[in-house]
Parts: sequence; structure tokens; C-alpha cells
Amino acid sequence: MQDATKFAHIEAHGGDGSSIHQAFSKSCSQVVKGIVQGSSGDKIRTAEYMADVCGQKSLAGWHKATCLSLRTDLFETMTDSNFDNRESFKAAKVCDSSWDALVKQMKVEVEKEKVEVEKEKAAHKEELKKEAEQEAKDAKAAKEADAAAEKKDEDVQIKKAKEAEVAADAEEEELKHEDDKRKKDEAVVRTKEEINFEKTKKEIEAVEAAADEKIKEADAVENEDVKAEVKSDAKAAAPKQTKATTAKAVVAAKPVAPVKLAVAVKAPAPIKLAVASKPAALVKPAVAAKPVVVAKVTKPVVASKSAAKPDAKVVKPAVK
Repeated sequence: MQDATKFAHIEAHGGDGSSIHQAFSKSCSQVVKGIVQGSSGDKIRTAEYMADVCGQKSLAGWHKATCLSLRTDLFETMTDSNFDNRESFKAAKVCDSSWDALVKQMKVEVEKEKVEVEKEKAAHKEELKKEAEQEAKDAKAAKEADAAAEKKDEDVQIKKAKEAEVAADAEEEELKHEDDKRKKDEAVVRTKEEINFEKTKKEIEAVEAAADEKIKEADAVENEDVKAEVKSDAKAAAPKQTKATTAKAVVAAKPVAPVKLAVAVKAPAPIKLAVASKPAALVKPAVAAKPVVVAKVTKPVVASKSAAKPDAKVVKPAVK
């Protein structure tokens, strides 16, 4: 049975198992010849002997089946001549028949085994396929997990960048707001300063205008006084002179209008013309010299409303 199994496996894989067959035939032939000779070539006795051997309780399964198969092959191969069986029995023929039966049985087993092996191979292949698919699935899942983690990190970075951008925009907006407020406050202060400046300027101009007006009024009053005094003096000194002579005297004695002062301090008073004592009767008065005229200076800068008004007195010139 072991030889038949080995032979069947070798042939199933395309090998040469003739040496195994020959070894079995040699051993089997010796056993078969011993059975025939022990029965003296008697076919009936051989069959009875084999029945007793195959009926042993120690034989079971494929052992008993093989024994019965050998008994049948012996009975069919032996002739009715005891002599021929003893002298020329072809034991190899019986052994070949038994061998073929064993190999056939083993081939069936080998085919079954081959089917099982193919099933196992297929199952193994399927298992490998499943393992490969599982590995691919695991690799894909790991890749997707890495991609998800990377995307999550990227989303976190994007979120942080957006938050930083929003914070920067807010800070920039706050700085802009503060700058606008500062500019607005500066503009308000500047406007107030300009308003105050314009107000102060107008006040100064009003004070200057009022001072100018006062000076003009003082000049007018003083001129009127001078004219009246000169006229009175001339009339008293020369009552009999003609109108022309009196007019000339008045013109000659007319003082120069006082000059406006341009210094911040109190302006000097204009000089009054001093008239001499009465001249001799009927004598044309001679004017000794022109009255001294104070040099004209620029208008005084008025610092405030409380600036002092200039003294508008005129000094009479001395007349010989």
C-alpha cells in the first residue's frame, strides 16, 4: 500500500515509478508462489486457505479488502491442473493485477488528495488574496487617516492664520481709528486755535481801528483849537490888517498835523506852536522859522484793549 501510494503520487506529478513497481512485484511473487506451493497447486485448497487468512479478525479495512482481492486473483489465475500450478504458475500476473488494484485505489485517493490539495491551494490563494486586499484596505485606511490628519492640521493652521489675520485687521482698524481720532482732535484744536487767532486778530484790528479813530478825532480837535487860537492871536495883534494879510498869517502859523506813533510805548505828544507876543501895530508879522515837525513813524502795534490812548496835544511854534 505504501509503494502503491508513492507510485500514484509519482505518476500524478509525471514521474517514473517503475522501480517501485518492480520491487513490489518481486516481493509479491515470492508470497504468491509460497501460497500455491503450500497448497500443492490445488486451486480449491488455495481458495480455502486464503479465505481463512482474510477472515482473521486482525484484518480490517483496506487490509481485508486487499486480501480478498488477492484471493480472487489467485483463484481466477490458477488452473485445474495441480501440476501446472506447481511447476508453471505465473505469480507475476497475479501480482500485477493486485498492483493495478492498489494503484487504482491509490490514484483515487491521490485524486481526492489532489482535489483537496487544489482546494487547499485555492483556499490558500484566496486567503492570500484576502490578506492582500485587507493589507491594501488597511494601507488605504492608513493613507486616508494620514490625509485626514494632515488636512486637520492644515485646517488648524488655516484657522490660526485666519484668526491672526482677523486680529491683525482688528489691530490695524483700531490703530486707524486712533489715528483718525488723533487727526480729528488735532483738527479741532487747530480750528479752535485758528478761531482764537482770528478772534484775537479782529480784536486787535478793532483796537487799532478805535485807536486810529481816537487819534483822528484828537487831531481834528487839536487842529480846530490851533486854528482858533492862531486866528484869535492874529486878530488881536493886527486888528487893522486886511483879510489877505490875516489869511497869510494864519497860513504861515498853521502847525503841521501831529504824526501817528508806531511804537508800543506811549506816543510822544505833538508839539504845539508857540505864538510870540503881540507885534508892533501895523507891522507885518515875520515868521522866524517853520515849526519843528516830529518825524513820521509807523502805526503803533496795540498789544491789547487796554493800550493807552496817545496824547494829542500840539505845541505852538515860537513866532517873532
